[in-house]
Amino acid sequence: MTAKIVHDAACPVWTSAHLETWPPTEDAAIRKVLGAVDFGPRSSAVLQIASPVAEKFHANLTAAHVIPIPSPFMEGYWIQDWRTEARKAIPEQLQQLLPAVSSAAAIEVLEGSPAAALSDAVERLDADLIVIGRSASATGGSVGTNAYAIIARSPCPVLSI
Repeated sequence: MTAKIVHDAACPVWTSAHLETWPPTEDAAIRKVLGAVDFGPRSSAVLQIASPVAEKFHANLTAAHVIPIPSPFMEGYWIQDWRTEARKAIPEQLQQLLPAVSSAAAIEVLEGSPAAALSDAVERLDADLIVIGRSASATGGSVGTNAYAIIARSPCPVLSI
């Protein structure tokens, strides 16, 4: 049921795979928001939504990107060089996606699978909400598997745009 809603909805969808109940809205405590982008078509929208959500709740905002770890057969000097260069360029790219009012946002460059790296970041940062993009894959109409995996693995609610 959740997968169908996430797939079909044209609006942002709030999901929480691991909370049996959510406190009433007036009691909701969102102190830290993690906006995760993949530099795909929804990345700007993710941070354009994450920023005012953080502002509304007087929460800290962290913008993050996950660099995938290549399979062992691809490992080599050029891959290491690419990851080093990516780590240098990503903070500036994230900053450019943030609304001007979010200049105080923290920047995180993570490595690994998106679901695992973001789940670990939520735990480490003690985040209360992840905001992610969801878009149809290029090969069909389904939402990318990363969005489903992030939602399923996240220890906090996920707002998918």
